[in-house]
Amino acid sequence: MTQYLIIAAIVVWALLYSAWSLMPAGARRTLAERAARWARHWGLGERHVQRLQARLAQPGNCGACSTCSGCGKPATPAPRVITIENDASAH
Repeated sequence: MTQYLIIAAIVVWALLYSAWSLMPAGARRTLAERAARWARHWGLGERHVQRLQARLAQPGNCGACSTCSGCGKPATPAPRVITIENDASAH
């Protein structure tokens, strides 16, 4: 029975983590603010609340945020140079 509870906890944690990682940045910030308010209401210290809110508001992975520009600009391909040789002596 304990094994099933551990497995269920791992599956729930993985589900929450993947949903959080794939969530849009605006929704993640909103939920981070709500989680901070909830933690403040239940007596967690202000320093801990601010750290929790900052950590939860971070982007999950590259491409998970909307406009954070943390991933940098994508590399632009180098322009192709085409040279045409005009050899009049070949005719």
